[in-house]
Amino acid sequence: MGILEKISEIEKEIARTQKNKATEYHLGLLKAKLAKYRAQLLEPSKSASSKGEGFDVMKSGDARVALIGFPSVGKPKKGGGISFNSTVTLTQCSEKLVQLILHEYKIFNAEVL
Repeated sequence: MGILEKISEIEKEIARTQKNKATEYHLGLLKAKLAKYRAQLLEPSKSASSKGEGFDVMKSGDARVALIGFPSVGKPKKGGGISFNSTVTLTQCSEKLVQLILHEYKIFNAEVL
């Protein structure tokens, strides 16, 4: 099954899933997978990573993610799990949803603000 087929299956699943509080996590995970597949479609996988690329924040979905800090300081962390802090009251997402999305991208140690 190619990327286009996976994208169409996820879009069909999102369309037929009823939107309410009980299905919020499921829809969030589907949207995360959809964004991941669309990014793979736009950027073919690289066989060898080249140095010097980066510092560009690509928009995917409703938010932008940036790693802020000095170079070689150890950004999303080497250990300690996921620490989650919010500056406002969250109504559409929760700590559990953020954790599931990070696990989808194989990020297991991070500080999320």
